[in-house]
Amino acid sequence: MGRAYRLLERMSEDIDLHIIGEKANSRSALKRLRGEVNDRLQAAGFAADRNYVVKQNDRYVRYDLPYEAIAKGEGVLRPEIKIELAEFPICTASESRSVSSFVAEATGATAKAEDVACVRLVETAADKFVAIGRRAGSAFAGVEPLDHTLVRHVYDLSRMDGHYDVDEAAAIALSTMKADAESRGGEYAAYKADPRAETLRAYDVVARDGKFAEGYVKLLGEMVYGEKPEFASAFEKVQKIAERIRNA
Repeated sequence: MGRAYRLLERMSEDIDLHIIGEKANSRSALKRLRGEVNDRLQAAGFAADRNYVVKQNDRYVRYDLPYEAIAKGEGVLRPEIKIELAEFPICTASESRSVSSFVAEATGATAKAEDVACVRLVETAADKFVAIGRRAGSAFAGVEPLDHTLVRHVYDLSRMDGHYDVDEAAAIALSTMKADAESRGGEYAAYKADPRAETLRAYDVVARDGKFAEGYVKLLGEMVYGEKPEFASAFEKVQKIAERIRNA
């Protein structure tokens, strides 16, 4: 989002990578890939061998790589770089983009990679919308604590507004909700039974939740270095997808 589409102006410690291809669902191939990634991260100076978890039969790997911060404090940046490798199908064809590092962008240097297959904005928007509904809804239902990093999705979706088709995003979101209800429903029984209704309920709660808005303000102050839309304005843009789903 930030490095490929140049729409975000905030700091991030996340790297999300999708694994696609003819042999992408081969468990042995996924294990070999993980070994390669481990070796490269180790060579780059990260302690990768003991800082990752594997789920869903090797289809998902998350690295939490600690780094030494220049400034100490209780900011909203996580104390580690998070890299996720996921072998999950994408809904639409990927799009080729050039990817520039934060430093290269700031100094005006050329892009680090000129031809990288990226998930389309419309699919990313749908995924972020679904994530807010499922994870915030789970917290409001008392299943798990509220993840303070969810406010990032609100900012991101507000910055993406106008750059994707809302109707297409809503259609993808509905499909993703159903899949998530099956694979990630877990203890959140209400979501498993009716993900659409629970998502809309969660958005109604978020709209008037003071702590969520406070977390968003903290995000703006500590991570956003560009335009800083107020919570009400940003959330109004996110609600466009909710309204399409409500009227579907």
